[in-house]
Amino acid sequence: MQLSAVLRWTARVWGIVSFLLIAAFMVGGAESMRPTANEALGLLLFPFGVVVGFGIAWWREGIGGLVTIGSLALFGLWMFHRDGRFPGPYFLLFAGPGFIHTANALLSRSRWSNTDLQRRQPDHDV
Repeated sequence: MQLSAVLRWTARVWGIVSFLLIAAFMVGGAESMRPTANEALGLLLFPFGVVVGFGIAWWREGIGGLVTIGSLALFGLWMFHRDGRFPGPYFLLFAGPGFIHTANALLSRSRWSNTDLQRRQPDHDV
């Protein structure tokens, strides 16, 4: 199996597991969830933006990975602005598939362009 396929499926399975864990946290509590407008912005970035990125990555790996990473980065900035601290490492674990999707898209792109360049070079028979 090619490295690209292994990375893609690792990120997809990890994304499904992250989604299921996030969903369990969101619906698992007995308390009712009524976020303020400020908290709703944070929820829009994490977990919703991260999960939307996972979904996009099934069809457009690079774009989906960037949506996930961008949502996580904006969530970190939002949290720092609100609380004066950045999110802990667990947020990186939940959003990890976005980094793998982005890396795989970049690796696949560079492999494709190198193959394309090799095909376009003229043969010099001497």
